[in-house]
Amino acid sequence: MDTVVVKGHKSAILVLVEQSSKKYFAIKLENHTAREVEKKFKDIVINNNLIGKIKGIITDRGKEFSEWREMEIFAETQVYFCDAGSPQQKPLIEYMNSELRY
Repeated sequence: MDTVVVKGHKSAILVLVEQSSKKYFAIKLENHTAREVEKKFKDIVINNNLIGKIKGIITDRGKEFSEWREMEIFAETQVYFCDAGSPQQKPLIEYMNSELRY
């Protein structure tokens, strides 16, 4: 899970990639806050019937993910954090982010 900030930093996109199927989810954030990320994450999970089906979530320690416990409980999964400055620990999402930016 990651966020992609749009040029000019006026908005952002929440991005999730399901590891085994490579299914890609992206949803526009109205603002780049933890509450908004949590809300949009829940929208993705509900709309795609993913409760209890996500094996784990890898993300960075950005402040927008500070509601990670609520997301874990809601989706019945676990959140794992990559090391600071180590995007290579989540290569699939970083690759998909680069495609989105293109």
